[in-house]
Amino acid sequence: MAFRVPAHNDGRTNELADFIGVNHINIGYSFSLTDNCLCEGGLQTRLLGSKSLKIYCDAGYKTRYKPHTDWGDEVFSSPAELAKHPFYRRLFDMDLNTFFIGTYVFSGCNGSPATYFAKDFTQADEENEYRTFYDLTFYLCQTYGHTGKSFILQNWEGDWASMPRPDRNYDPPAEVYERMIRWTNVRQRAVEEARKAAGCENRCVFHALEFNLPTKGLEGRPCVVNQVVPYTSCDFYSYSCYDYATPEQVADVLDYCKDCIARSGKGKAAGFYIGELGYPENIFSPFRTLTNIRTVTEIAREKQLSHVLFWSIYDERKLKDEEYDDDNEPGYWLIKPSGKKANTWDYYYQLLHGQRDPDCISADASLPDFPLYAQAGEKDTYYGVRKKVISGSGVTVWEENDGLMYWVSGKPDPIVKNEENYLYFGTDEDVLKPDMNRLRIRVEYLDEGTDPFCL
Repeated sequence: MAFRVPAHNDGRTNELADFIGVNHINIGYSFSLTDNCLCEGGLQTRLLGSKSLKIYCDAGYKTRYKPHTDWGDEVFSSPAELAKHPFYRRLFDMDLNTFFIGTYVFSGCNGSPATYFAKDFTQADEENEYRTFYDLTFYLCQTYGHTGKSFILQNWEGDWASMPRPDRNYDPPAEVYERMIRWTNVRQRAVEEARKAAGCENRCVFHALEFNLPTKGLEGRPCVVNQVVPYTSCDFYSYSCYDYATPEQVADVLDYCKDCIARSGKGKAAGFYIGELGYPENIFSPFRTLTNIRTVTEIAREKQLSHVLFWSIYDERKLKDEEYDDDNEPGYWLIKPSGKKANTWDYYYQLLHGQRDPDCISADASLPDFPLYAQAGEKDTYYGVRKKVISGSGVTVWEENDGLMYWVSGKPDPIVKNEENYLYFGTDEDVLKPDMNRLRIRVEYLDEGTDPFCL
């Protein structure tokens, strides 16, 4: 089998099946496609057409992967031991090329393996981190070094991990970043030395540092990407991509991150990927979610990142054992609790297969054919919306395929005879019944400035 290594940020790009990946973490529901929900994520990833999957292999595995899964009574003391469990072995044997693995020490961290270094990082802590990552890397190299599969070991959102609690307005002191540099470098050194000892130098297993607030750096403030990244030598760097103001801003954010990565120990040879990209469909809207996801995905491809990992296959677990439903979850998903595929599934499926998923066509016939979008002003369609002008009225009409329509007045309107801008909404008779006396209206108001609007 030809050996596959994730493309580094040197001008080469992966195939789409490698570039487009998914997260499968903190599972709240599943569909019993297999006897455990960990491997179910691998099956769904292949059905989507992707070959890149991000999971966790840490002490919280029983709660991260709980539905329809019996882990038994065996106790594990390290990620290397857990990775030998039959569920992980079956997942790693699937037809997938790259596994991104969130992983940490199991003990000796005051119960906070992702964040404890922010308070203290002793010599004993350093030795514990080294042994943990050495053992896991050595095992993966010996077991999978001949298969062409790649494993990227990484942390969770380093900016949040460096704070007492997530707060974008908080700037950690310099000593926290200094400890994070030591913590990161010992993990990287363990991976490199275990690779060499196992005969897999520069292949099979890699190490990544993830950050999540690079926009603070664009503001001239300290953050992981400018205070930690340049002083480390990781194989890869991961951006958990949520902190941008608009999708279009992501291009500037990625350029800034790449500049900081270029100053790291491996320079431009270091890889760079988006470790999380998600948007809550029910909090905003399917249209806005899909616009956001598509824009960031295309920018990341243009900037030659190695991967974009969508968050996530299923929406995240709940704190209590409550029933899930399609309407009351945030909507970070490719597949809803009902089993219905989200529009984001259809978008990625089309990219990976060159055609729509038949399940999505039957579930929602209003979605347009591939490609999903045209640039605004480029054509007379935008996500299935048709533009018309009512002759002589000065009013532009946009009519959606699902029967809802609205008139837009972007200049003084001869109908209403004033200087204000208005939106006029109507519904067709199949949507608004004659006996209805209430109508719920959801407004997404995006504006530069402070002007109000009235409804």
